[in-house]
Amino acid sequence: MALRDFALMVLVCLIWSSNNIVSKFVVSHMGVEPLFYAALRFAIVAVAVCRWLLPAPRPLWRLVVVALLMGGGNFALMFVGLKTSSPSSVAIVSQLGVPMTAVMSWFMLGERLDARRAFGVALTLAGVLLVMWDPRGLHASFGLLYVVAATVLGSLGAVMMKQMPGVKPLQFQAWVASPRCFRCLCCPSGWSPAPGAGR
Repeated sequence: MALRDFALMVLVCLIWSSNNIVSKFVVSHMGVEPLFYAALRFAIVAVAVCRWLLPAPRPLWRLVVVALLMGGGNFALMFVGLKTSSPSSVAIVSQLGVPMTAVMSWFMLGERLDARRAFGVALTLAGVLLVMWDPRGLHASFGLLYVVAATVLGSLGAVMMKQMPGVKPLQFQAWVASPRCFRCLCCPSGWSPAPGAGR
């Protein structure tokens, strides 16, 4: 791998990791409702990439479902989970998306799940269980359960996206961010876990 490519990968990781920290500050310390915050982010992206909405890829119903799963569903639940969970815990638990995507690809797309991938799946699950473990036993806060749900939706969306070859990245982002796809998840009063839910 070229040094430039490696540096770009490191930069992407740094930007993505800062996303959880900034989002945690916004929804927990600034008191912004998670769904409003998610809707605002998608509105900004929608303005930037709206010109790639048309012509719409086919089948349109699958694209809308994928957009709801990977956009509205995944990010909305992730921000709800961040309200009562630490960014580090969310970052680790969200890695469940990797083995979930591998298992769903095996089941839905017929991809091969060899011994090495199966070992990786088991290792990821062990890491997540370690994060949720405390001396009194297994403990999962409401926030982390929302994060698990977010990873399930994101993984399902990613696998369904594989069944739509030819969709360009910016075109996909335009549909993910489209208010038409996201508005059904927005409500004026917002939505958040019960106060005092564990970390």
